[in-house]
Amino acid sequence: MQSIIEKMFESFPFRFLISVVIGGLVFALTPSDNATLLKFGTTWYIVFVALITFLILSFILWIYSLIKQHRANLKNKETNNKCLLEKIDEGRKNLYRITDQWSSFDIKALRTFVINGNKELKVKGYISDTSGLFNNYYTHSKTGTKVIRNNGNSIPEYQPYTIYWLDESFYNYVKIIFDRYGKVSKFDKG
Repeated sequence: MQSIIEKMFESFPFRFLISVVIGGLVFALTPSDNATLLKFGTTWYIVFVALITFLILSFILWIYSLIKQHRANLKNKETNNKCLLEKIDEGRKNLYRITDQWSSFDIKALRTFVINGNKELKVKGYISDTSGLFNNYYTHSKTGTKVIRNNGNSIPEYQPYTIYWLDESFYNYVKIIFDRYGKVSKFDKG
């Protein structure tokens, strides 16, 4: 019994002392003919009341720590959300700086890629503009040739084509901004 009391005191000195004081106060206020007091005896009655007090205090402090942790989590979440929104806004500014120099064709194509989930865009020939969306950094491409048969003509005609798709990291970057602001450029008409 003594080792348990010592461990409780070492681990929870504040709660232990409060519990013992309240146990003593309850004993002092309890009438001497109380059935519980008579049944337990003075020492065990004080121990019983102190133990109940200790458990109640521990429960209250546990609930308090849960509430405190929940509030801290909410505050961290708000801070993280605020930082994320600031990063997205900074990303939007950077994207608009880039796309504001592009042609309307490039802006429409970028919007199309974002809306259709970065599905491949097939064009006849190839797009020669290397300063906008279709430069090597923002898009990937592969070329091919389509065979076209003319009616009655036995000589086949070959038509080159190029398939384009956005770089995955660039697509994800633009998608986040588009989902937040609904635009890929200041000049995006939507």
